[in-house]
Amino acid sequence: MDAAIPVVRLKTGPTQTNAPYLGSQSPTGGSAAAGAGFKPATADQVFCWAVEVINSRPQPKDEFEEVVVANRYFEAISPYVPSVVSGEFATLVDFTVAVSAQGSFNETDEVNDNDRNVAAAVEALNAFVDERCLG
Repeated sequence: MDAAIPVVRLKTGPTQTNAPYLGSQSPTGGSAAAGAGFKPATADQVFCWAVEVINSRPQPKDEFEEVVVANRYFEAISPYVPSVVSGEFATLVDFTVAVSAQGSFNETDEVNDNDRNVAAAVEALNAFVDERCLG
């Protein structure tokens, strides 16, 4: 099923350790694993699988390319997003589209007042993934 989400080719080369696109990071880096014996609810399984796939993919070193790649993965998993977090997900997609169109991304962009909605959306999506996908 991983082939349903195409691999995005990187221009700048991969980072040493991926940070998850969605959900918590493990203490050693990378995505946190689901709790022992935890299985997502049937309604969440495909979305959780999609998040697991994009979190496992290599991520670029460059911050701007990271946003562009994230946007491509978010677009790929958009059909699987549960309606309860669809608004937050749309906010995140809109942000990555805007940054991609802007052509650059740096720390100043991260603290822009317009990003407060993005930060809240990311927080809500991470909480959803942690609770419903990781247990």
